[in-house]
Amino acid sequence: LGRESSSASVSGRLRFVKTHGTEAWPARAGVGLFQGGAENMGVQLVLLQPLAADAQLVVGYRVLEGGREFRFEPLTRVSLNTSVRVHLMLKRGAVSLKLDDGGWLSIPTPLKEASAHLTVSSGVAEFVSDE
Repeated sequence: LGRESSSASVSGRLRFVKTHGTEAWPARAGVGLFQGGAENMGVQLVLLQPLAADAQLVVGYRVLEGGREFRFEPLTRVSLNTSVRVHLMLKRGAVSLKLDDGGWLSIPTPLKEASAHLTVSSGVAEFVSDE
C-alpha cells in the first residue's frame, strides 16, 4: 500500500466478509507496517478466528522479526461481522497502534522504515482506508 518510509502510517476499518478456516489453518486478516516486504519484520493488527465454529474473533497485534511471529498480544474479542477501526504509525522505531476509540499503544520495534501491507488467510476480508 505504498513505499517504505520512516514515518509510515495506515488507518481504516478492517472486517471479515467471510471465513473458511480450519483448526489447522485458522482464518486471519491483518493490516500492518512492515520493513522488507509483508510479514518479514513489523507490527500487524490481526483479526483471528481460532476455531471455524467460533462466532467471536480475537483482535490483537503481532510483532514479526525475521519472518517469524515474535509475539502475539490479544487486545479484545468482537463478534464475527464486526468492523474494527485501526490506526498504525511508525515514528522513531516505535509503532503506535490505536484500536477503535481506545488509547494509543506504543510498540518498540527495530523498524527504520516501513510500508503498509494487508494479509488475509482462509477467508475474505475488507479494509476501507481512511486515506
